[in-house]
Amino acid sequence: MSHFINPKRLPFYIPAILTVLCVCFSSCTTEKSKRAEQFIIPQKDTLLFKKTFFQRKSANCNNDSANCATVTVHGIEALMQTSKENAIINRSLIVPFVNECIQKEIKENLRWDITSLTDRPTIEGLADAFIADYERDRNESLNDDTVAWSCSIDASIEHNTEHFITIKVSSYIHTGGAQPLQMSSYSVLSTHKPRLIHLSDIVNDTVALRKIVELKLREKYDIPLYHDLRKHGFTLDSNSLPLTKNFSISREGLTFHYNPYDIAPYSMGSHMIHLPYRMISHYLRRDLKILQ
Repeated sequence: MSHFINPKRLPFYIPAILTVLCVCFSSCTTEKSKRAEQFIIPQKDTLLFKKTFFQRKSANCNNDSANCATVTVHGIEALMQTSKENAIINRSLIVPFVNECIQKEIKENLRWDITSLTDRPTIEGLADAFIADYERDRNESLNDDTVAWSCSIDASIEHNTEHFITIKVSSYIHTGGAQPLQMSSYSVLSTHKPRLIHLSDIVNDTVALRKIVELKLREKYDIPLYHDLRKHGFTLDSNSLPLTKNFSISREGLTFHYNPYDIAPYSMGSHMIHLPYRMISHYLRRDLKILQ
């Protein structure tokens, strides 16, 4: 007996064949969707924050706002209270740790190029040092047409869930040069055991991850694999993109942040490379509760 379908009876089999194909396709699509959804972090804030504000100006700002120094800090502060869903968080441990990290990042951005520093600087002390440097520069300048100095720092929470908190601190500093200094720094914190999270805590193969980040960079700027990145304006030691330690966690994936001058001249701006969790699922450490 022949096992081949009789061509004359083929029309009778078409509905059944289409049904089987639809079921298979639907099953594959559903399974793929489930795999993608498991890499989406749900919306569930862990800590509550309030905004803070600090500003310091040089004495001559009242008379000449176009020729003075100003330091402005828009900060945030974690509160001892938490959302009802996360009442189990140990607030006595995590809140002081988060606030300490926020203060440290603000100070690191504020202390840029300040000459008069103390061993344990405060935000107020660093602001005074910034203004003192401005006044010293103005007094020593041979040019009467001096310009205003400004330092603006903004802190925010980019990610706030049961296991991780991502802090972002952005700064804009202008001291009369050709271009202002603009940068953003990110810190990822663990909430259950308060500590700073490094990239090696999240992925198990940073060598492979670096290659993926470079591929995404090339794709973003339409740079072929056989082209040297340095021929496209990037200021690298070799034709290889370094993996920055300046990264953030969001509910959808990891994002790597390169500030101006990190890998390219100021004119090329900053560079952000986002990797969805589903793209790097093979490299995520399974002993880290990143997806909950």
